[in-house]
Amino acid sequence: MASFFRGPFQSTPFQQAIEKATDGNQPSEDWGLIMRICDHVVMHEDSAKEAVKIIRKRLQINPVTSGWRTIGLTLTLLEALTKNCGKSFHLQIAQKDFLKDFRGVLAPKNSPPAAIQEKVLGMIQ
Repeated sequence: MASFFRGPFQSTPFQQAIEKATDGNQPSEDWGLIMRICDHVVMHEDSAKEAVKIIRKRLQINPVTSGWRTIGLTLTLLEALTKNCGKSFHLQIAQKDFLKDFRGVLAPKNSPPAAIQEKVLGMIQ
């Protein structure tokens, strides 16, 4: 029975770092943690795909129940990864599925605050 809890649902330290960096309960951005995540993606090319997978999940959260802060912190992490990581990360965020979720943040049904709208639009440019 103990092996059940060590199955595929157990998160890795890398996943935990991304979740912590994008946790809406954080009082402010943890730039040290954000840069460690960026360094990890640069050093481990396969981690770009994993990072984008987690970021997509964070962008899809319900802002009513989880708050816009989590999405804002996720956008901050995404921006840092985009600026500091190379081609392997850029190829991951250029995928159609990711772009759909990214644009979904601005969906009228979500009524995103102006700060979130500006951040997303600034990143698209």
